[in-house]
Amino acid sequence: MPPRTLPNRGAATPAQPTQNYQQPPASPPQRAHGGAAQAGGPARGGRGLPPPPTGWTPPAHGDGGGFTRRTDKEWDEDHPLRDGEHELDAYVTKVVAWNAGGVTVTFRVSQWDRDANRSGPHHGRPLRFDQQPRRSLAERLRDPADEKAARQYGNWRHDIVTAYTDCGFPEESWQRDDVGPVPPWDRFFVQQVGGLVIPVMLRVKVRAWSMKSETRYVHDRAFHGLDVKSITVVRDGGGRPFQAMLPREVPPGVAQMHRWRVAEERTIGDGLATVAVLDKESVPFPHNNLPTYKDL
Repeated sequence: MPPRTLPNRGAATPAQPTQNYQQPPASPPQRAHGGAAQAGGPARGGRGLPPPPTGWTPPAHGDGGGFTRRTDKEWDEDHPLRDGEHELDAYVTKVVAWNAGGVTVTFRVSQWDRDANRSGPHHGRPLRFDQQPRRSLAERLRDPADEKAARQYGNWRHDIVTAYTDCGFPEESWQRDDVGPVPPWDRFFVQQVGGLVIPVMLRVKVRAWSMKSETRYVHDRAFHGLDVKSITVVRDGGGRPFQAMLPREVPPGVAQMHRWRVAEERTIGDGLATVAVLDKESVPFPHNNLPTYKDL
């Protein structure tokens, strides 16, 4: 199948989010996908965010080992993040733009105690950051009488807008598609330094939760969810960002936009998505004498 490219984001003015960041050249025009939003919920094909439901108000502000290599499935099923709020240093390891619509960003936690020369308990943990509400919620939004679904969508939308605002991308600066403002999932995790676009370390605040209801058990396991509440760039005392590892896989259009070399392209599943596997040598490490994730 032909490689997937990014949607046409329109002519919105790009954000000026962080120190020394310069917006990379825009990606070329893309093929159209998706259609108009269905009444009561986001369109499957679009990636923009419809406005909050009428009458919705933001939620009240709340109060705020040794390394063992595990697969993402082992982390999710056997070592889920305990319920509650967590603050973790992480970098973007993978971005997938699904052919059916929607985008998933995956962070990887970096937690290393340099003095003890050992990892922390969450080192290597994946954190999934979906750029659209869960499918079950999107389906319920089609029913205008489902007030609970409308509130849940409003809360979810509030979280994703807050997360990007904390990272320097307020909603007013987002570009738009046929549905609404598009989260800046393709550029929030990079900065331009010394003529190259480099990935940077991020401090990610999340809230982990689980569903204890018997109806939500799968193979005797509770359903675990994760809400990303805030994202900020990690900086040293001089204001410099910490360089992160290059993502392993991104949409081909993102690789082109950031001028990263592609080692190969591969298809996920039976045509679910196409990703570019990046050449690790695309960006020197360290670059321009920047501190790196190893210095945290």
